[in-house]
Amino acid sequence: MAFNTGLSGLRAASVDLDVTGNNIANASTVGFKGSKAQFGDLYANGFLSSGSNPVGDGVTVQDIQQQFGQGNISFTDSGLDMAIDGDGFFILNNGGEVQYSRAGQFGIDKEGFVVNNQNMKVQGYTADQDGNLSGVRGDLRIETNNLAPRRTTNLQTDLNLDSRESVLENRLKFFPLKTDDFSTGEKITASYGDDSPDQFVTIDDTSTAKSIADKLSEMSGVTASATTSAAIDTTANGDLTTTSSINDLLGGNLVFEINGDPLDLTGVSDLAGLEAVIDNYEDSSISASRDGNTL
Repeated sequence: MAFNTGLSGLRAASVDLDVTGNNIANASTVGFKGSKAQFGDLYANGFLSSGSNPVGDGVTVQDIQQQFGQGNISFTDSGLDMAIDGDGFFILNNGGEVQYSRAGQFGIDKEGFVVNNQNMKVQGYTADQDGNLSGVRGDLRIETNNLAPRRTTNLQTDLNLDSRESVLENRLKFFPLKTDDFSTGEKITASYGDDSPDQFVTIDDTSTAKSIADKLSEMSGVTASATTSAAIDTTANGDLTTTSSINDLLGGNLVFEINGDPLDLTGVSDLAGLEAVIDNYEDSSISASRDGNTL
């Protein structure tokens, strides 16, 4: 009997170590709540048995109780990560089954629903188009159709190239050209190092650098970009401190156009104002910079 009593203590201690090890292993798990082993005495005699101080029969693990005390709240870089301060749970929809969780690591799936790492949808009270909350609970969804598009400005990727393929010859990497280097009817030829047939385009419009770049980009494997610049020097047309309008400053009734769109110069009286008008143009690729009396 004494041997079994000692074994019960070893079993209970082993369970306690398992619970402690599980708490340590989940120290960095978001929303994890630690547990605690609760023990109870095993009595050798019944309630009506004789003897005032019966010898016990060992120990047993009566329960593994989860601790729901408030944990630490940490900040993250995700705008959808949330934490509950106090009592409560997040309501999750797992394919029609309602589940509850304290873990607040959420993201967005391809359909716009707010989900956790197990793809369970987060639920809450839905709102109408005016933002008024209703008493109906449903899956939270973030609508992106009414958001303005934003172009990609930076892209990083890792690629594994087939080492059995031959290295292609690079005939051309970069060459700076000016608009006046081309003439109407000029034929541009592109040769390739992989035995592909040569390609060519005929320049039929040399009025702008953009028109030439668009024509070159029609060839396979060729990407062309264009930059158009113009400098305005006011030193010969007046004193910046005495002129009353931008037209007087530049010596005449001038009309500024971008892609055929006249600029509104109302109230513009100096180069700083003209610079601001150009920088605020709807095309973000067009900008102006000022250096002294030159724009």
